[in-house]
Amino acid sequence: MNVLKSIVPFCLSAAMIVQSSPSFTAHGEVFADDLLETRVGDLTFSYIPDLPGKGECTLAFVSESSDNVKISNHDTLIIPEKLGSYTVTALGYDYNSITRNAENAKVKLTTVKLPHSIREIHAYSLHEDRIPYLDTIYIDFAELEQVERYSFGYTPNLSEVCVYDAVDEAYYPTSDDIVKFRELVSIEGVKFSAIPDIPNGYMLAESEYRREPGLNGRLEFLNELGQSRYEYIVAQMYAEEITKKYGFDAPALSKVQKMEKITNFIRANTRYSLLYTYNASPEKATKLENLKNSPTSAIAFHSAVCGGLAYEFDILSRISIGDETATRDRDLLCVWLPGHVVNAVRVEHTDDNKGYYVVDNTMAVFMQCAGDAASHFDEVLDTYLYDYKAYYSDEHNEIEVIKDPAMFCEGISFVFLHDETEGALHIEMCEKNTNGAEDYIDIMSYDESAPETYLEQIPLTKYPRTSGMNLYIDKSNSYDMIISNSKGNAVFSADGVHKFTLGDTEYQCSVSFVRYNTPTQYGIVNPHTAENGYYDITIKQLSDDPSPDVYTTTTVPHKTTETTTVSAPILYGDANCDGRITASDAATILMYIGNKDKYPLTPQGKINADCNNVGDGITVNDALAIQKYDAKIIDSLPEFT
Repeated sequence: MNVLKSIVPFCLSAAMIVQSSPSFTAHGEVFADDLLETRVGDLTFSYIPDLPGKGECTLAFVSESSDNVKISNHDTLIIPEKLGSYTVTALGYDYNSITRNAENAKVKLTTVKLPHSIREIHAYSLHEDRIPYLDTIYIDFAELEQVERYSFGYTPNLSEVCVYDAVDEAYYPTSDDIVKFRELVSIEGVKFSAIPDIPNGYMLAESEYRREPGLNGRLEFLNELGQSRYEYIVAQMYAEEITKKYGFDAPALSKVQKMEKITNFIRANTRYSLLYTYNASPEKATKLENLKNSPTSAIAFHSAVCGGLAYEFDILSRISIGDETATRDRDLLCVWLPGHVVNAVRVEHTDDNKGYYVVDNTMAVFMQCAGDAASHFDEVLDTYLYDYKAYYSDEHNEIEVIKDPAMFCEGISFVFLHDETEGALHIEMCEKNTNGAEDYIDIMSYDESAPETYLEQIPLTKYPRTSGMNLYIDKSNSYDMIISNSKGNAVFSADGVHKFTLGDTEYQCSVSFVRYNTPTQYGIVNPHTAENGYYDITIKQLSDDPSPDVYTTTTVPHKTTETTTVSAPILYGDANCDGRITASDAATILMYIGNKDKYPLTPQGKINADCNNVGDGITVNDALAIQKYDAKIIDSLPEFT
């Protein structure tokens, strides 16, 4: 990992020159005759004094000579924190780029380092049309408040963002290190609030904004890179982590089985939603137009609309099935319809544009044929294709969807899952006798926190709040159910009615086969598969639970200047530091949670104890993970749920 602690500036001295200039517009005002110039090395920096505030300035443009606005002899532009006696807090004015890098330049401008003091990045200031080779940007989010629409262009080629870490006093690349992205860029673990008058609209929560006002600027920055190479590289990094964690790429799985698992994952982890920055008047909040279709937003932040959901499926499928299936065989496609985005996939390859099924994670349909079924798709989809960089391709294509009276691909069973219980439950449906190693369904079911919520809190399974969750399994397999919480777990066959207890609370899970279009208390289910019915799974609570589990997201805290010296290696689960992982470690954790003063943990014990969703602190879920490990339900720690 390369760490940039300093960059040598072009020149250590600067001279300020005052130059008369025509009038111009900035911040909605007209200014004249007060544009200043400062020469730094062989670059001229032109700026507007006292914008946005007194003692501050807006950088208007940078050039190699006073008679043009081009940089043709440098690959790196370092913007000073001070120009003359003014602090640079804003970039760009009047919808102009700060510089131009000609296509025939001797040296391509590829890197821009922004000053620590930057607060505003204005529209078009770093636009791809004017700086076409911009690949890397260095930024400090500490003061950033606003990034205007189109500041980087439409589909910028920028692929690396190096972010300043105030603790280390260093810049770190964030496109190839998921830990650094989570620490310095991501909005995982950040709460949002539903906007009452906007369907599926979620605004940055007021509590989060009060804690860190710079989140608005970071959100807008991410939004402006929402269709860039950077966000697709980051999305792939997350997709690789998820694929490994959930085993989507297991060699024993068929192509359809992999896609079933991916579809179930998307249903349980990505909220159909539009994100907004915080504003005391929600109607004035900024809508993050690019993030809604960004795969990074879908995979990492758990929020997207149809385009983001389709890209999430596309990237996870490419990694799990093979990128050559998409790029060479064109058997995995992300296709744009008028006002909608879906996936078109082929089970068997052909060399023409025929033989496709439709997967639509917005409309909850999987492997559908042409015509009316769970949704409506024409026989021919006349569309443009997205390529892997997320740009529209120049080639116009017609994709023919399979026509079949059964309306769906064979061999798939539909599951309609309802959870009527209180508290959080971990619900798994796995191949029989695999103890969760071969999960087709693996979800957390819980009530959404209110009024501020984490984006990954999707209460789709809690009834009667919603009708239930649509999921898919492979028809040819037999299945077990595994249902657990902090008080225990139960394993039983996925058929019939089963009563079980978790702690002192009694539950019932019923699995029944219901014909399509049959009226039930959850409504009528239209056909979702070629079968004549679906599996209805309902979980009920038969007795009271005085302390139901409350699910909280796995937050991603940034490291602080406080450090703990630990000499021993981490042995996840060994809370009492006796060198073994046993049920006594689970008891040690529960006693510590109950009374930290009476039953303290050593510094090493605290690190070892955090063995479920590492980084979220010591909770009852850590004790449960140890119990599952001791009972050989899971074969390693840490556990991530």
